[in-house]
Amino acid sequence: MRSAVGRIALRDGRFKEALEAIEPAINAGARDRRLHDWYLECLFRLGRFAEMRQIASHRLEGAEADASFPHEMREVLRLWAGRTA
Repeated sequence: MRSAVGRIALRDGRFKEALEAIEPAINAGARDRRLHDWYLECLFRLGRFAEMRQIASHRLEGAEADASFPHEMREVLRLWAGRTA
């Protein structure tokens, strides 16, 4: 439920509220890719670039080992992690 609230807040431009709604699920180990993408977007919109890069880099490691992970999302993670193709 909180993730739905977070997504609505993100769409509405209320990035801090969105982050506060999404972060507990992330910290609890949520595996939903969309939730992680929304989390990274919140960090980006809030200007928390160092944290965003660290998390994107960590996610990229898992994505590169997962053949089912969409190629396009790997490219996004590379960009956000500050890595080149």
